[in-house]
Amino acid sequence: MEAGSIHAPHPPLPISRSTHMVEQLRWTTAYSVGVGSLDSAHRAMIDRAAHLMESLSSRIGAISARDLLDDLIECAVEHFDEEERILRELDWPGLAGHVVEHGLLLRTLLKFKADQRYGRLTPEQAGTFVADWVLTHILAEDMKYRDYLGARGVR
Repeated sequence: MEAGSIHAPHPPLPISRSTHMVEQLRWTTAYSVGVGSLDSAHRAMIDRAAHLMESLSSRIGAISARDLLDDLIECAVEHFDEEERILRELDWPGLAGHVVEHGLLLRTLLKFKADQRYGRLTPEQAGTFVADWVLTHILAEDMKYRDYLGARGVR
């Protein structure tokens, strides 16, 4: 990743400019991977991402945005650890690539944290990445293990 550039690890979602990005960050059953604990974590990350976007777009304060970003990062780290543990225990063949994806996502979030601290994080940068990350990662990457876990009785 080039310094100063923000790239999502996936092609961006078609987020319309006429619809506010925050409105698109809502949990739906389309994001369900069929595992209660992982779905709960995905829902929590979507909620946190939406709150962060609301904070950045309304410019309610750097401290609030920093706290919300810290909360999103903490939630992501906990979720990634749990998800990787489950996938490792069940010997999911796509685990290595999934772990790499998680690493890329966390590095970008940590860069956002630094950018936000120094006033370089714009709502549009964050909004595009966060929406792409949360929604595309769940819909593209996490859905790859859905049937594998379901076939092994993981709910």
